[in-house]
Amino acid sequence: LLYAWWEDASNYSSVIRPAFASRLPLPLCLYLPWSMRRRHHSHLARRRLLVPEAAYLLGEEALLALSERLGDRSYFFGDTPTSLDASAFAYLVAVLRCPLP
Repeated sequence: LLYAWWEDASNYSSVIRPAFASRLPLPLCLYLPWSMRRRHHSHLARRRLLVPEAAYLLGEEALLALSERLGDRSYFFGDTPTSLDASAFAYLVAVLRCPLP
């Protein structure tokens, strides 16, 4: 998700930067998205994920691991949602609902 949002130039310029900048006052709307992109670029570089294939492969492996762990159950641990279910839901909603080109 970090690669798709922050490193992919078309996604960043058409979706992510405008979404952040539209909600911030001047001069933060100019500085903060740029600063966040630099921070995420550094994070991806340290993990050697600046190549799209490597970044998307890691993401696919993570989604498959979640799918295997969940199986055919509604929740990860038992019959009621836990904080892990809420965290996974928040992340997956961002993956599925973000309008990327």
